[in-house]
Amino acid sequence: MAGYHCNRPRRFGNPSFLAGNCEALPRSSSQRPTRRLAWCSRVCRDRPRRLHRRGNGAGIRRGAKGCLRRHHRRVDVYLRPDSGKQALATVPGKPLLTPKAKEALDKGLRALKEDKLADADKFLGEVMRLAPGNPEVLYAQGILSLKRSDWRRAQTVLEKATQIDPSSAPAFAALGLALCDQGNCDAAIAPLSKSLQLDPAGAWETRWALAKSYYQREQYPEALNMSQEAFARSNGKAPAVVLLVAQSLTAVGRYEDAAQVLREFLRDHAGTQETATARRWLEQLAANGKIRSN
Repeated sequence: MAGYHCNRPRRFGNPSFLAGNCEALPRSSSQRPTRRLAWCSRVCRDRPRRLHRRGNGAGIRRGAKGCLRRHHRRVDVYLRPDSGKQALATVPGKPLLTPKAKEALDKGLRALKEDKLADADKFLGEVMRLAPGNPEVLYAQGILSLKRSDWRRAQTVLEKATQIDPSSAPAFAALGLALCDQGNCDAAIAPLSKSLQLDPAGAWETRWALAKSYYQREQYPEALNMSQEAFARSNGKAPAVVLLVAQSLTAVGRYEDAAQVLREFLRDHAGTQETATARRWLEQLAANGKIRSN
């Protein structure tokens, strides 16, 4: 800022502390520059000359204050992108992590994967202090809260993560799971659907949660389609998904198909926790005359 730099900013009694064109400023006590003018003259190119010509202390103070507000608004948009929805919309991309924060985040994610929740809490707490508005950090905090069954806290941080980064399919999926775990299936459908829209190859758990949400809302055809997709993608890892398929088939009136699914389940998953439930449902279908008796 050539022409306006001040090497002695604390000598407010003598206007000569301002370089450049400030020598002509009147030296009467009522017209001495204020502290605000000193700050403004060092950071702003386009205001000092006009401010100096006003010729009275009150005018100078008003001009400097206006300049302060203008600079702060510009800085707030770029340095604090999570300060509000309007600011978020104007800032492209995601805030970057420093190497130290990235290292702490990697350690936290590794601890989460290994279910070492105490270690994860320590590392993620550190990275939250370093980068509180980073969506990846907020996502990791949400997963930690999900693992601790703190659904409400998970919902809070994951909602913030999706606001900052609306392109994160995992964050939307985790938010939907947090809402499902609270029994709020109506609200869970939107983020779960958004996650699959962003990532059509998303995890089967997302489809299972969405199928359960549809079923609770009595949207049975949608529940059937989504539960069948979840079953196809789970590769037999979640026997409970099969029961949801059978439920959905029953709800749409396809009783024989539901019975066939339950029989295959009893054949392939004998001894699991869901075996008793599947056998009871099959017996109820037969007792109610919905299927042919073998």
